[in-house]
Amino acid sequence: MIYNYDDWALLETLQEGVFYVYYFYIEGSPKVGRLKGTPRYIGIGVAGRVRNSLSQHNKGKKQKRVLGIHSEWMTRDEAFAAETKLVKKVGIKTDGGPLDNMNYGKEFSEKVKKRISKTLTDVPKNEEHRAAISKAMKGNSNAKKITD
Repeated sequence: MIYNYDDWALLETLQEGVFYVYYFYIEGSPKVGRLKGTPRYIGIGVAGRVRNSLSQHNKGKKQKRVLGIHSEWMTRDEAFAAETKLVKKVGIKTDGGPLDNMNYGKEFSEKVKKRISKTLTDVPKNEEHRAAISKAMKGNSNAKKITD
């Protein structure tokens, strides 16, 4: 991945051990509040995660994503809270917003919950699969019997 100067300069300022709420936007997109452009993805992480995420989010994209740092936090919980608040404010695609995020921080939207549930419910389970699940669940008092 080759970074442009602005990305590289910003990445160089990130400190290990600090949790960042970061976002990617397409250069020239309209600003949203104090963000530099319309965000396409919002995430949290330490410096290494931010670098890796930027590289991953630009793979195969026609329009390059630019990195923005929203805020920095000393604990992961504080960063998660800030990320969740920002994602809810901007909105994810499944709920009509611009973000590619699948969830609101740790919280999935109702549409995503339904899609995941349907995907898991509609998977046919052959005897081998059922036996593996049964073996894995032996001794688990919360497990319920699988029936067709």
